[in-house]
Amino acid sequence: MSEVKHTCFFIMPFSPELHYFYLYLKQYIEQHHAIRCERADAQVLTKPIINKITDFIRNADVIIADSNDVAVMSQIIKWLSEK
Repeated sequence: MSEVKHTCFFIMPFSPELHYFYLYLKQYIEQHHAIRCERADAQVLTKPIINKITDFIRNADVIIADSNDVAVMSQIIKWLSEK
């Protein structure tokens, strides 16, 4: 695998069923495209999750968002417009 130069941030529901889907996508993207994938709940940090998400969005080169909640998608669009 070539050197990782870009970051992909996943925004998706936190559920056991989707965790394995995320792990599959993460492995595939990292192996085939040399892009590091992250999700806000993967790192243990001592700040609120909303602040972690904002930081990840600001630093990501690629964002993959999955939500059927209009309020969540509106917030994501707001964060992206501030990026």
